[in-house]
This record gives sequence, C-alpha cells and structure tokens, in this order.
Amino acid sequence: MLRDRADSVSSAIRVDVIGGVVLIDASGELEADRLADNLEQIRGGSRPVVLDLTRVTEVGDEALRVLRAMWREVGDKLRVVAAPGSAPAHALKAARLRRFAVVHATLSGALTDAAA
Repeated sequence: MLRDRADSVSSAIRVDVIGGVVLIDASGELEADRLADNLEQIRGGSRPVVLDLTRVTEVGDEALRVLRAMWREVGDKLRVVAAPGSAPAHALKAARLRRFAVVHATLSGALTDAAA
C-alpha cells in the first residue's frame, strides 16, 4: 500500500499556560491551519506567547505566512523558540522573520524573557 506523505508525517500542537505565559508547543510538521487556529485563540489577549518549535521537523511556507501575520499583529508579545541549526531556525532565517521577531535558542530563555 502506498502512503500519502501527509499520512506519514505526524504533528501536534499543545497549548498550556505557565506562569502567565501562553506556551504553544508544536511537534512534527508545523501545519499552517492548526497553527492559525491556535494563534487565533490568543489574539487580543494580554498574555505573552511562546511558540516552541524545538520538536518541529518541517516548517512550510504557509506556516511562515501565519507566523509573519501574527508577529505583525502582536509584536514582541510573541516569542519563538528554534534551536540554532534546526529546520525551524533555517526556515525563519530564509523567510527573514528573524529580523523583526524575538527568537530564542532555548525554551527556558523564552519563558524567562516573556514573563519579565
């Protein structure tokens, strides 16, 4: 049986609140629709948001467009965690999102910065 690529890539997004900071933890392929749905839930809120991409294996163009739109709307309330040299870090750099986004190498650094 042939498998469709979409069937073989698992992804998940989990949302928690840690010390007043909304943590969006993504894994697998970062899907634009799921990301948009979760970011929509925090739109207009007063809490800072940390998007953890350390377990993400692939970031597509549509997901990057969702991130860019949200960064334009909420500014530095949104922080992203992407390990140096990882697929998400390369995607953010290639899309030139690192110029105006707060990107951290570690989750602890992002949570500390967001809570300050």
